[in-house]
Amino acid sequence: TVGSITNQHFLIYSRAKLQVDLEETLHFRFTYLEQSDREIDQSSHFVELIKDLSPWLSVSAYGDPSHYKRSNDIGVALLVTPTEGWTNRLYFTQHDFTRSAHNDLADRFIGDDPISLGWTGTFESDSIDSRFGFRHDKPVAWNLPQEGRLFRYEKTLVFADFEWVYDEGKSVGARVQVD
Repeated sequence: TVGSITNQHFLIYSRAKLQVDLEETLHFRFTYLEQSDREIDQSSHFVELIKDLSPWLSVSAYGDPSHYKRSNDIGVALLVTPTEGWTNRLYFTQHDFTRSAHNDLADRFIGDDPISLGWTGTFESDSIDSRFGFRHDKPVAWNLPQEGRLFRYEKTLVFADFEWVYDEGKSVGARVQVD
């Protein structure tokens, strides 16, 4: 999605996925996400290994590598697919997990490192695609001496979006998010 939001800025929401089967029950997935708007300007490149334990249960290990090692993320997820077209993903992500050991700046987390816990569900059928879930970013304190400030952060969000295809080439969609 791209749109002009001011005479100086574009809104960009991009998402791309590539999945390769390494073996019958082992998969590699690359996911690219970009969100650029008036509040956020970020991009992520997730690499993920997924191991199928059964037709309906898989485990995943993933990471978001960055040029700046201080920004590397890692995580694990449990994927449950109770029926065809319906997938649930329960996840745990540790953000900036190498910041303390591989930081080229003076900033440090105080206390616990930032982690996110969440669930995302997707449902796909012939005429409706939907995605819903929640995410909780646990409280974190981040000392930024180069800026002379202490940053505290905690966030919980709930979201749902859908697209309904009502005729060939015609659809309508909506997204609701509370955070």
